[in-house]
Amino acid sequence: MDHLFREAGSGEWTGIQTLISEEAQEKKMDGQYIASDGKLKMRALTLEDSQLIVDWRNNPRVRSRYIYREPFTLEGQERYFHEKVESGQVAQFIFCEERSGEDGRRFDLPIGCAVLDDIHPQYAECGDWIGEDSAIGKGYSARMIRLACDYGFRVLGLSDIVCRIFEDNPASLKGYERAGFQIAGVLPSVECTDGARKDMYFLRLRREDYGYEGK
Repeated sequence: MDHLFREAGSGEWTGIQTLISEEAQEKKMDGQYIASDGKLKMRALTLEDSQLIVDWRNNPRVRSRYIYREPFTLEGQERYFHEKVESGQVAQFIFCEERSGEDGRRFDLPIGCAVLDDIHPQYAECGDWIGEDSAIGKGYSARMIRLACDYGFRVLGLSDIVCRIFEDNPASLKGYERAGFQIAGVLPSVECTDGARKDMYFLRLRREDYGYEGK
């Protein structure tokens, strides 16, 4: 599979620049980031991100793309963090884009999130969303997915990552296909928490298709 990402300042597509554990500590990357592809920086979700997640997931644009469509609350998100993220059942990441303020100073703006959910020894389910409206249309979904899956294969040792996407969401489907996922089937008439029913694509990315041969 051709690698998706391009090094900063380069016109050539190369491998992902992933900075994990000791390497990340050496390079620091502002002391909090664990991966970068030259466009986006990835860091682990923290408890302090809870209100940001609530705001993003309550955006109708984001909420309509999920099976669970009930309003998010700060209390519920903080409980989720303690029960799921801290326990290792979920690996969740925040992605930031470097921007310039009115004074010309550079800063990192959180623009979206990706999650590896229902983690088992060999597989997990991937999900993502762009929370920052001004980051829509920049191709960031595929970048976030690739960085999250790179972490899943390299750090968590997964062999398969799957995802589910509503058939009426071609933008998300395109992002996952660009990241290397392939449609494995269709889940008919999936019921959402608001009673709506829609068909969903079931997609899969295998470790060997991704191109990572490490242990």
